[in-house]
Amino acid sequence: MKRLLTPRPTLKLSLITLSILLSGCAGLEQTVKTDDPSGFSSNDSQTESLHSLQTRSHQSRLNTPDITHENPLLSTILSENDRGYQPTLWDEFNNQLPLTAENAGRYEPYIDFYRDNTKHLSQVSERARPYLHYILSEVKKRKMPYEIALLPIIESAFQPEARSHMSAAGLWQFIPGTGDLYNLDQNWWYDGRQDVIKSTQAALDYLQKLHQLNNNDWLLALASYNAGFGNIQKAVKKYQDKNPNSLATFWNVRDDLPKETQNYVPKLLAVSHSISHYKEFNLELEPIDNRPFFSEVRLSKPISLSKVAQLSQVSNEMITQLNPGFLRPTTPPTGPHNILLPSKNAAIFQTAIAQDKSTFNIEWAKHAVSNGESLKSIAKKYHVSEQVIKQLNNMKNQNVALGSQLLIPLPSQYSEVFHKIRTTPAAATTQTYAGLKTIHTVAPGESMWSIANNYNTEVAHLSSWNNLGSKSALKAGQKLEIRSNPLSYKVNHQVKKGETLASLAKNLMYRP
Repeated sequence: MKRLLTPRPTLKLSLITLSILLSGCAGLEQTVKTDDPSGFSSNDSQTESLHSLQTRSHQSRLNTPDITHENPLLSTILSENDRGYQPTLWDEFNNQLPLTAENAGRYEPYIDFYRDNTKHLSQVSERARPYLHYILSEVKKRKMPYEIALLPIIESAFQPEARSHMSAAGLWQFIPGTGDLYNLDQNWWYDGRQDVIKSTQAALDYLQKLHQLNNNDWLLALASYNAGFGNIQKAVKKYQDKNPNSLATFWNVRDDLPKETQNYVPKLLAVSHSISHYKEFNLELEPIDNRPFFSEVRLSKPISLSKVAQLSQVSNEMITQLNPGFLRPTTPPTGPHNILLPSKNAAIFQTAIAQDKSTFNIEWAKHAVSNGESLKSIAKKYHVSEQVIKQLNNMKNQNVALGSQLLIPLPSQYSEVFHKIRTTPAAATTQTYAGLKTIHTVAPGESMWSIANNYNTEVAHLSSWNNLGSKSALKAGQKLEIRSNPLSYKVNHQVKKGETLASLAKNLMYRP
């Protein structure tokens, strides 16, 4: 360990190596801010290796064996009254990095880089503040090496919304296929790969399984996380064929691994070493209290995230930071869902929603813009203002693109019938129908698909109601029977003392 703190070697890193060391953010899309302090760019001959830095081969990650859930091990978390408790989270890593100590002497060039570029780790430490205590606590519960808690620095630079050009996403950079393998749901409303808790549990499950599959070798497990278990096994087999009496390790199979993976493991060890010696290296790390940052609140109904921010007395930015798995301004229409809030604000929020049940009076529908529709016609269809739709969908103007998806506020009294109609099998409509009917006059350019979307139903339903084929050509002026218009659903309301037409309108129909 002392040798690592001696004056750095005179041999300087090459331009390519310096660029490689920043691959924790180099592979992210342009919409994600990077922290590359070097300002270096690659030429054509370097492009392939540099582009592989943050992403893993899609196919190689899918070729891993079936993963089963492993029960967490006993907790080793120290409380504030325990001996050895560190009030600052970064100090918790001191003398708790076994992989870093065991492999001393193998990653000095990478240490030099982080020591020379202190701004990078300083910026990453700021972004780690909401997440690191939870991640380290889960790592300790499972008795995994502390280095694992620092892996998001290499994967995403602690940017939970980070996406690579291979579609890897989240703090732990799961690609879609691996996300599916770990039941990380991915849909229009939500991406579990960006869910702080679910993605962390999935990543730790995955790493524990890879540890077992790699003969309990953590460095090979980490390499497998980056390159895929199959690629590591190929390199191990090649080495063992040549050295049948020797144990394969990351270091003696390293030359047969992808370039990205050759740097991936030593980068993590160098980051871990730098953080454990941040005072000697004069690293300005964001102070993080060694206590839980957030709490979970379970909600059974959908809610606007801006409403959550308002009721919990935190900023919209903090809500987004803690809940990046929600891709829309609201939680999905079907639940339950867990909302993360700063620990001190969770109780404030729970008290607020207990006192005001009207918080959940509005639900949301997804509307696909069809041919001929405008913002005005969509607003009229749902009986809401154009301004509400614009604000909810972050629209800069009145333009709506054909096929784009809009989030529409749906009054709660219509939500039950809306969701019921959306999930009713077409076969159920063959029975005698005695409910509300709407006659739709086909406009020029309309199709079965666009009309079905307008009425929040399926083409199969529309076909059944009118004895038409799903691909039937429609003529302008043709009359179609509609049995699926939740916004014409009849509501019986007994007028109470003091109610006016204005108050009824506000209660029974959403207004901005």
